[in-house]
Amino acid sequence: MGSFILRRLVNLIPTLLVVGIIVFIITRMIPGDPASVMLGPQASVEDVENLREELGLNKSMPSQFISYVARRARPRPRAAAPATAARTRRARRTRPPSAAPGG
Repeated sequence: MGSFILRRLVNLIPTLLVVGIIVFIITRMIPGDPASVMLGPQASVEDVENLREELGLNKSMPSQFISYVARRARPRPRAAAPATAARTRRARRTRPPSAAPGG
């Protein structure tokens, strides 16, 4: 039983690597520049270049892939998404007092 689990774990490594490569390639094949899309049509060329630098989109593909794998492998603390947290704060401010918990 232990050798079966060990073999499955060893087989998991190349599977995850292949899936990671496929996902990386597919996301890079999407038409358009991610920085331009994120900033919108009103963004200046300088703003787009700054965001490309910040996101690492101006690096070579192998370098981008290594960064991609490193980000996926690094454990992240679990926290509420910023948009969700902002929505929650906004909802608390706008909720009528009668709808407050315990009220």
